Amino acid sequence: MKTQLFFLALLGGTFVSNSKEFHVQAHRGASGQLLENTTAAVLEAAKLGADSIEIDVHLTRDGDLVVFHDFVLTKGCCYKEDPGKPNQKDLLILDQSTKEVTSYNVLPSFSKRMNDPYPGAKEKKYPLPTLQSMIDELDKLEKTLGRKVVMDIEIKSNVEHPKESASPKELAMKINDFLLKNKKVSQYLVRSFDLRVLKEIQKMNPKVRIAVLSDDDVADYVKHAEGIHAEILAPNAKVLSQKNIARAHAKGFKVIPWTVNDPALINKLRKLGVDGVTTDHPKRVMNLR
Repeated sequence: MKTQLFFLALLGGTFVSNSKEFHVQAHRGASGQLLENTTAAVLEAAKLGADSIEIDVHLTRDGDLVVFHDFVLTKGCCYKEDPGKPNQKDLLILDQSTKEVTSYNVLPSFSKRMNDPYPGAKEKKYPLPTLQSMIDELDKLEKTLGRKVVMDIEIKSNVEHPKESASPKELAMKINDFLLKNKKVSQYLVRSFDLRVLKEIQKMNPKVRIAVLSDDDVADYVKHAEGIHAEILAPNAKVLSQKNIARAHAKGFKVIPWTVNDPALINKLRKLGVDGVTTDHPKRVMNLR
């Protein structure tokens, strides 16, 4: 209640619309409360009732999907047994075996997003998960919750440094295989900044639901999104205007920008007409719908 009143005060006492249709996506799970891109953060976001949950995935040397944001396990980010003895060098995920990558736990200090942590969250152990292990746990939780949880999987592909990630075709194939194996094609979405990956997925399986990430003007991405039958445009919130949001809507796309935590900005974006936001603090935004 205190958090809600605090947010309302910052917004001048009002929040635009009480509509339940405003989409709240948990960014890397409940990353403001628990460590981002971990099973704990994803399960918590599901329990909180986020409309969807965004995560980041990479391929290992073995061709398995693991959940982590960066292409590299940077020096000092992770540990195997003793938190006081973290990794002593950078480790490119693509060059490591799945066994090696998942032998690490991620240090809570690695993320700057956990700025409103639950009690004990910074002392908690956070194993680096495979996508499959995370979804296995989420499937169990779904049975308890009595509802399906929508995941939005960001495929990490390094356009500027292609040796740091698998090829667009291989990434697309692995994601499509995962969705088919787990019967998630109609339930989950996939997203990427790399349009090549999304085009490959759409060619392989036109039924896969797609969100297009962009850091540029929405207008520049509308044609690309049309070509791959995307559902959602996910732009940087800073590039949005009433005009380009209206243009996206006219083409049938939902506009859900990233990553929005500031309550004043959320209010501004709702006035402009966005369909939702991606946020580190899903519960705060959900409380204000």
